[in-house]
Amino acid sequence: MQDTIIKIVHTWPVAFTLFTLITLSACAQAPIAAVSPDANAYVTAYINMEFDVLGTYYTDHSTFQDPTLALISADAAKAVKGKTAILAKLKRNFNGVTQPVYELKEAYTVGSYSIFVGVYSYVQNATAFGGPDVDIHFSLKSTTILEEVDGKIVAHTEYMDYGSWFKQFEAQKNGK
Repeated sequence: MQDTIIKIVHTWPVAFTLFTLITLSACAQAPIAAVSPDANAYVTAYINMEFDVLGTYYTDHSTFQDPTLALISADAAKAVKGKTAILAKLKRNFNGVTQPVYELKEAYTVGSYSIFVGVYSYVQNATAFGGPDVDIHFSLKSTTILEEVDGKIVAHTEYMDYGSWFKQFEAQKNGK
């Protein structure tokens, strides 16, 4: 009997570790699955600048806004309404952006809202901002809040860490 107890005690940490790893692995995937398929597809198209796909999610009443963009341009931070205006704004904002990568940290849905928290990285030439002809590598924390109704994005609000954008731009604009 004592030999059995010793074997159980010695194998318990291994069993507990396996249980913990399996549980954490399942939990790590849960937030993504908790977001609606339309919201996931929309964010993928947004990051990849697939404007034709994005257009299928907007209506004439949809809105897009990035209030944090006011640090760079008050005009660019203004909310726009309607499919045509949103697509025009996104094409302007993404002009010259290459190598987009989004590292998802967390995603969840509450009612009709889907929230994505992550890090958006991309490359853009400094000439887009009046700088020298040098590629700037940006990596910005971001939060995206989508309101979805009947498979359409009726509101997209973006929050980006443009404070770090300035630091990254200044550090790299002279080719450093």
